[in-house]
Amino acid sequence: MKVLVHFAPGPKHDIYEGARLRKNIKGALELNNIAWVDSLYALPDVCHIISPTDEALAKAAKEEGIPLVVSALYSEQDPYASFMTRSLSGELSLTSKGKKIIELADMVLTPSEYTKSLIVNEILGKHIEVLTPGVNPIRFDTIDPLSEKIFARYERFSADTKYFLVAGNYADKKTLESLRSLAIALPSYRFFNIGGDYGQRAKALSKLNKHNPKNLTFLPVVPDDIYRSAMKGALGHIVFESSTMESLVCLEAMAAKTQIFYIGEKGLHETFLAASKSFIQYASIEEAAKRIPTFTPSSPEATIMEGYKVAQENNLTMLGNALKTLYRSLIQKEGNHD
Repeated sequence: MKVLVHFAPGPKHDIYEGARLRKNIKGALELNNIAWVDSLYALPDVCHIISPTDEALAKAAKEEGIPLVVSALYSEQDPYASFMTRSLSGELSLTSKGKKIIELADMVLTPSEYTKSLIVNEILGKHIEVLTPGVNPIRFDTIDPLSEKIFARYERFSADTKYFLVAGNYADKKTLESLRSLAIALPSYRFFNIGGDYGQRAKALSKLNKHNPKNLTFLPVVPDDIYRSAMKGALGHIVFESSTMESLVCLEAMAAKTQIFYIGEKGLHETFLAASKSFIQYASIEEAAKRIPTFTPSSPEATIMEGYKVAQENNLTMLGNALKTLYRSLIQKEGNHD
């Protein structure tokens, strides 16, 4: 079996969540002895795409009779892999490109029952499978104490500084305001938001940072070693109720043994985490500001090891086994042979 796994936003664009998802898929295939290729010229048995911008590739695969798999709503912080848009009233809907690419798909993969419902609300009759984005815990387990401090050196702060990491879309003004409010309420902690809309355009980020409290920094996409160091060294990863789906980042936080804090009343329903005791929930920013100062990784309410178990259960071997079964079902349906 050969699988074309594609996500290539181009050299001028930042490599962000979509690239990490592609790496997970390729690693999962390698662990299952499935060859992955980069071109239709390699005559793949399945074409697997991650971005709604790959409509031309999707149509070409369909013309060649190659089954098309689309991973949707895994990388919503990445502007080059996002399928959804949020209205001013907060309602989520598929983008026009996202809808087109899903309509072309023979099978759609999505990370949770909630994200599946978002697709079903707009497109009926699609074959949709709920599947983890997968994670490689070894990426974080093998970080040595020196490498763990890379992020502190990168941002020039003391290695013993307590900080929180947030992954947010810089177009999501409601979440940014919530983050600012939390940073103001907790001045003794630092907050770093890594987002994918501005990339390396420093002018836009400088303008955004100019109006922030001093303990809050908005960052562009950072290299993988710095990202892993940032996640590993953080006191916690914060998810706001208004944040767009974060299944990939949350799973990475659990693999890094970093506590997840969810701030909101509804519950973390947008990911597979809802069924596991892998995060601490505060109903409001006020409650979070009151209780976070009493938190340590050894606190009774900490769910770090429960989260790590979830990461282990969703490793790349598990992802590869699931993908192999799903690919084969499509190939057999098309009358092909692996």
